[in-house]
Amino acid sequence: MKTIRALLCVLLLPVLVGCAATGSTGRSLANSTGNPAALGAEEDGWELVGTIVARIDNEALTLSDLDIELAISRFLTAKEGGERTRRAVIDAIIKRRLLVSEAQKLRLEAEKEEVLELLGTLFANAGGEEPFWSEMAAVPVAESSVFSWVRELILMRKYIKLRRQTTFVSESELIAFFYANHKVFGFAPLSEVHDEVRDYLAGKKHQKQLSQWMDKQAKKGRVRVVETSKGER
Repeated sequence: MKTIRALLCVLLLPVLVGCAATGSTGRSLANSTGNPAALGAEEDGWELVGTIVARIDNEALTLSDLDIELAISRFLTAKEGGERTRRAVIDAIIKRRLLVSEAQKLRLEAEKEEVLELLGTLFANAGGEEPFWSEMAAVPVAESSVFSWVRELILMRKYIKLRRQTTFVSESELIAFFYANHKVFGFAPLSEVHDEVRDYLAGKKHQKQLSQWMDKQAKKGRVRVVETSKGER
């Protein structure tokens, strides 16, 4: 069974790599529409006008928001990640705000225990609660901004999990995929790998649907990024 899971991971790898490079949406959110006036061509780069870098549902995204994102998100894991481009940071915030708006429509909530658990992760990765708040004060990032960020991340994760759980894979899709990739499973009977195959296909379909939904929101005009001449990305 471990071999089957490993083979499925190999099949899924291109999907995961693509998502990791584009904020889990399949491509850059800030370049996901054919309307250059709305979102801007990646080749042309960026130049900030004042402190506003984008608008999401007519809510301004500012340089201060980017500072907050960078300051807090670096403590999500104990391992230091590579330097993030401005485009990647903007995409992350756009994705989160759009998905949080959907979570709120469903009246999903961030429970107190969930907030404390995520805060505990941030504290641990910063070397303790006091060092974390010292880092926030140095930026500076207000305590209220930290709690808002944590709640948004929890809501986004809950909504994504809900979408993933409700992604439907038909038996005909599963059987067709299985027999098209029978060699990958070492010719094991479908009964032995049925659940693993379904889980893999549901994950793949979920990522595709989420990517398409994100693109649709951009094309509807919910996302508008400031774009002028060549500048810093």
